[in-house]
Formats: sequence, C-alpha cells, structure tokens
Amino acid sequence: MLVPIRKQPASDVVVDAIKFSLLLAGLVGLMYYAWNFGGPSGQTMNLGVFIAFFFRELILVMFFGSVFAVCCLVWLIRFVRNLFHRGGNAL
Repeated sequence: MLVPIRKQPASDVVVDAIKFSLLLAGLVGLMYYAWNFGGPSGQTMNLGVFIAFFFRELILVMFFGSVFAVCCLVWLIRFVRNLFHRGGNAL
C-alpha cells in the first residue's frame, strides 16, 4: 500500500531551508571557533589535528553544503525562467 506524500506549502519549504542554512552556518562557526581556540597551553589546532578531530563533520558540511548550493541554483534558475516567461507569475 502506498502512502501519499504530503506536499508542503512553499512558505514552509523556504522556512525549512532558512533554518537548515542557519544550522549549517552554526556548525561551521563552532568548528571555526574550535580551530582557533587557545587551549591551556595557548596553542591552537593545526590543520592535521583539526581534520582528524572534525573529519565526520567536515564530510557532512561538504555534502549538505553542496546539496544546498545545487538546490539554491536550481531554485534561482526556475525563478529567472518564470520571471521572463510571458504572463508567468515569478513567485
């Protein structure tokens, strides 16, 4: 038996995309803070230690960041096409 997929209104999708981008930016900000944090000895992480410590998070950020960028590009292309379409509503 197939379960019908609930379609979200466009405003919910935009709000979800904004929340997702803020969460992704927060993760990157925390990773940047951890990289520049001076520990008890006053030294910060070098690049090798940073990659070893945040390897999984870096993979997640790269994957979801690239997916988000592609989705934004597709949305922008559709928006521009609809904008120049005769009689089409851009929103």
